[in-house]
Amino acid sequence: MGWPMSQAAAPSAPSRTNPFRPRVWALLAIALATVVVFARSVSGEFVYDDLLIIQRNPLITSLAHLPEIFSSSYWDFLDPEARSAVGYYRPLTMALLTLCWQLGGGEAWPFHVLSIAVHVLASLAAAGFVARLFHDRAIGGWAGLLFALHPLHVESVAWISALNDPLAALFGFLALTSFLAWRDRGSLGFPIVAGLWLLPALLSKDAAIAVIPIALAVDLGRRRVAGEPDRGMLAGLQPFVRAYAPFLAAFAVYYLMRVAVFGSVLAGFDRTTTDFGVGTLRMVLLRFELLAGYLWLSIWPADLNLFRPLRTDLGLGDPAILLAILGSLVVVVSAALVLTKRMRPLAALVLILPAAILPVLLRLEAVGTFPLSDRFLYIGVVSVCGALAWFAWTKLPRSFAVGALVLIAALYGLRSYTRLDVWQNEEAMFEEAIRQNPEDPRSYWSLGRVRLQQYRHGEDPTALEDSIRLFDEGMALIERDSRGELGIYVTHDDALQMNLGQAWAYFYQAARDPFQDYETPKVLFEKIVRVFPESERGHTGLGAALLRLGQFDAAAASLRTALQMNERSVEAHHDMGQLLRELGDLERAEQHFRRAMELRQNDFNDMMGLAHTLFAQGRLDEAADLALRANRAHPRYAGPLALLGTISNAHQRWSDALRWFEQGLELAPNSGELHFERAQSLAILNRSGEALPSYARAFELRTRDFQVAYQYARALLLADRGEEALAPLVRAYQLRPKTSRVSEMLHEEMLSIRPDDITLQWNLASVSVQRDEWELTRFWAERALALDANHGPSRFLMGLADRNQGHLIEAAENLEAAVMAMPDHYGSHLELAGVQDELGRYADAAKTLSRALELLELEPFPESYRKSERARLGELLQQLREQAG
Repeated sequence: MGWPMSQAAAPSAPSRTNPFRPRVWALLAIALATVVVFARSVSGEFVYDDLLIIQRNPLITSLAHLPEIFSSSYWDFLDPEARSAVGYYRPLTMALLTLCWQLGGGEAWPFHVLSIAVHVLASLAAAGFVARLFHDRAIGGWAGLLFALHPLHVESVAWISALNDPLAALFGFLALTSFLAWRDRGSLGFPIVAGLWLLPALLSKDAAIAVIPIALAVDLGRRRVAGEPDRGMLAGLQPFVRAYAPFLAAFAVYYLMRVAVFGSVLAGFDRTTTDFGVGTLRMVLLRFELLAGYLWLSIWPADLNLFRPLRTDLGLGDPAILLAILGSLVVVVSAALVLTKRMRPLAALVLILPAAILPVLLRLEAVGTFPLSDRFLYIGVVSVCGALAWFAWTKLPRSFAVGALVLIAALYGLRSYTRLDVWQNEEAMFEEAIRQNPEDPRSYWSLGRVRLQQYRHGEDPTALEDSIRLFDEGMALIERDSRGELGIYVTHDDALQMNLGQAWAYFYQAARDPFQDYETPKVLFEKIVRVFPESERGHTGLGAALLRLGQFDAAAASLRTALQMNERSVEAHHDMGQLLRELGDLERAEQHFRRAMELRQNDFNDMMGLAHTLFAQGRLDEAADLALRANRAHPRYAGPLALLGTISNAHQRWSDALRWFEQGLELAPNSGELHFERAQSLAILNRSGEALPSYARAFELRTRDFQVAYQYARALLLADRGEEALAPLVRAYQLRPKTSRVSEMLHEEMLSIRPDDITLQWNLASVSVQRDEWELTRFWAERALALDANHGPSRFLMGLADRNQGHLIEAAENLEAAVMAMPDHYGSHLELAGVQDELGRYADAAKTLSRALELLELEPFPESYRKSERARLGELLQQLREQAG
């Protein structure tokens, strides 16, 4: 039953002696201080999950999707595997992101402004809650200021994906404040408003269910109103049913909404994101670790960390576990002491922290790989902030109290301000993650992925080399974990991402390699397909590698498999678009690029893929519009400027083209494409003196580009610099198309250049060997031998041509001549031994192979390769000796 009206009337309205809410100027001070500290986050980029929740979420791009947002789970826009594992339902957060998208067009800064605004409102609500709890507006105001600036909130404010934390807290604090106000008015009727506030909190974040245990905590420790009998600790919970019925009603509505969304009476609560792979005892001990860890972080927020990996090697006797148990006992004992001594409402503050993290402790498997995350303490931090404000304001002289609280707020603000550096972009974030967690695999593959993106957008070879190093170091950690080494925690996703990253890194390295070795990434992707059959990403990568190897049918089949496994795979749609564009099917290529753009908004690669496809179709204005849009969305990338320059060239606006190319080179000075296109424009404008250095730089950077080598050589020849033209001419000849008029012209040019240069003729024969052009190998080798019949290298190449064309006797003669001319040449001995074996001359073959084995030790091969060759040739030698009798 409620208290009689006459007893409850006095405290039902605020008074000057016992006010229930902070003053307006205090609230304005909190808002201003919050904006000053967190404003720099507005310049931050999308990072980590933002790339999925915002950039790859088609639902938030239109208000028309709001009904679907409320009828689907948080990760429904992703692949089937993610949808089946994650039980999050946060439609209100998604709806707010949708509204923000409409205002900002998908740029990052409006989302950051939104995060700061919601954090300000949540901090003001926290101030109101503490003021109501203590019936003291000063304590509430100071607590709100400390809460607003607390360093643990940097993750929730600077990271757009964590918007659900301040949003849920805003409604949660309003619910708790309404609940306390209902108690202060004498607990009449039902606290319906409190229940109404709880529902949007739950729709913002699932963990807002913590509001109910927090309400119990504040109910136990709240200050009793005038006339309310104090008959013990539990008496304050009465009337219990009427007090908590609105909360339960709000949860019931939320539960039914989840049942409809997940199609199960378990309402998605049974879904788990993480299998920690440890025993029951370790999971029990982990909860002690978390409780003590959260307590320490809220008190001393110095060690802010995005990734705090689980240590699987800790047991009951470990000092860290014993310390965690002790810390947990401190929480329990402190709560018991303040309750028994009736130190209200300090008791409520002590109980709020464990109550706030109760959902995490109960459902560890559903909160992700890193349960000790700063953002999980967003609401719970109010306990420490309230306690500090209460102690200073009631136990210290007023001037000391103000000074102490200002100092703490300043220290909090300074720590938060400096921590924002880490959240400016993914590069800074993951570099810091590796520094803090040098044995966490996720940090390595995450930064490796960033470096790969940087390479793709700027062609910076150092970024590619760094990505390979990071993936190799991460794979070493996985290998250590597989050997059972303690202290390293590797999830299934870590292993998949690391293998994918390494395969893609070698894929891009192959593009720079003179021999275009796409076999290595192909083998790596085939391994991923075998080891991780549930992921379509291995098939996508395999399709990309097969495409580069020219195996178009196999590439298409692999990409179709990826799309059958997950029609929403943006990578598969993108690569299918690339494949179809290379095959000349521009209309279908356009369809796949547009589908990729639907699935991930404003993605640079998708936009540029579509823009190039439109350009290839002759739709220059559409391509230019899309390139300009890509430039606005990604001002740090040079690709759109390169395409805009190319389009200007197509319109014969050479000066405009030159301006675009030069702007692009300011962003990407190592872009071979931009140097080449700039050179082309300068050449057209008859500024050959400026064009040649750009051609030279492009030739340096794009070693596998036929057009670059050919146009550079022609420019040198036009400038009467024939000697310098030789190297790019040979490279162009090596890269020339198999059949084309340009190829024929180039062949004719090579015939006329230095016909008496035996080294050039031999180089051209070597190039023909690399291209499996055996007739041309013979042609150029014969020209070299016409100049010197005993030229060993040319005899060797002639022998290779004879052998590959089935002329074994001629091959033996040429290779014997090569061996005579080059007695220490490993390759000649090895090839001659093979020909002698095929001719049945086993004794001769054994003798030649024995010499090859001796020469193998002198070759500059990696020791691992030399070892395997030594074993292989040793077995062949034994077989030849047996055959020779």
